[in-house]
Amino acid sequence: MTKGTCGCPSARYAIVYQDGKRQKWSTVSRSKKEAEKKLAFVMAEIHQGIYKELKTDCFRNFSENWLSTVVEPNVKPRTFRSYRDILKLHLNPVFGDHYLQQINQEGIQKFLAQCIKENKLAPRTANYFIMLLKMILRYAMRIGYLRINPAEYIKKLKEEKMEPEFLRPDEFQKLLKHSYEPYKTLFAVAIATGVRQGELLALRWGDIDWHNNTIHVKRTLYWKENRSMEKEPWIFGPPKTPKSVRVIDMTPKLREILQIHRIKTYVNPHDLIFCTRNGAPMDAKSMVSQTFNPALDRADLRRVPFHALRHTNVSVRIANNEHIKYIQLQLGHASIQMTMDLYGHWLPRTDQKYENGRDDIVFGISCNEPLSSSLKM
Repeated sequence: MTKGTCGCPSARYAIVYQDGKRQKWSTVSRSKKEAEKKLAFVMAEIHQGIYKELKTDCFRNFSENWLSTVVEPNVKPRTFRSYRDILKLHLNPVFGDHYLQQINQEGIQKFLAQCIKENKLAPRTANYFIMLLKMILRYAMRIGYLRINPAEYIKKLKEEKMEPEFLRPDEFQKLLKHSYEPYKTLFAVAIATGVRQGELLALRWGDIDWHNNTIHVKRTLYWKENRSMEKEPWIFGPPKTPKSVRVIDMTPKLREILQIHRIKTYVNPHDLIFCTRNGAPMDAKSMVSQTFNPALDRADLRRVPFHALRHTNVSVRIANNEHIKYIQLQLGHASIQMTMDLYGHWLPRTDQKYENGRDDIVFGISCNEPLSSSLKM
């Protein structure tokens, strides 16, 4: 078996065809069926007068160029890092040394099987890899490297539905009881609003409309990759989706807890509601490892991801009989279908009655009791 200029193994089958007065040949794959299929496709284009010679490149070269020129300028830093890592660790080791035209459905199917059987990856993870591969090959087809996308008709693996993790009222009461300020307030705000972690850490005092009792979610916090090299290693960018820019209603108790926190918080140049002692944004990973997880441990609770507080907010809203459309808008989901897919199976739980509303569920106190008394350490 010979090697191509990129170190790509030549395919076993090639097709030979006549384009005008010139004879051409093109390697296809190890499958005779694939070669016959491609030959028929090429001959049909020649007869129709629409045939064009394909450009060639190795998958590794092409995908890295796609990553730097198409992906990096147009996606959030976290998404870019995710794509880059998948290419480096999973796709390039398998497809990197092959020419784009040598990648076929059979090889992709084998890669998918390997992800599950040998690498023991979850179906959802393997599906994410194939989604990325489809994007790359679709772009290759669009700019003249492929005539068809061999990944286009690869079926998604069946995924087990993940049950959202959340804390019950007695559990998040224990979490708040075993938390220290300012993180006690931070956790309470996360539960009471359902904002995402990045949105929470990017909230500014100017985002609160005290007159109308609302909080405006306008941005999220991203951290740059080379933090040690940057004076300000963070970026304030737009939230996850356009629908994530939203207005969240603020309950009376939440308003009070934020007013108390405002008196105690550090003055900072970014006007952040939650910040470090030097006025910088909080590091999400450090906050979880150094404050959130230890608080769960002190409360003798299971370790749940910080995002579970967002799910906890939904459980509180459903227990409080809030309408699913209203919940969707408060969460900033792109569609009500997304909200239903995640939480629809919780809706029949109407046996729980919380007549004093969401404040009592979150803060665990009587509506007549001043909130300040529950915040004493």
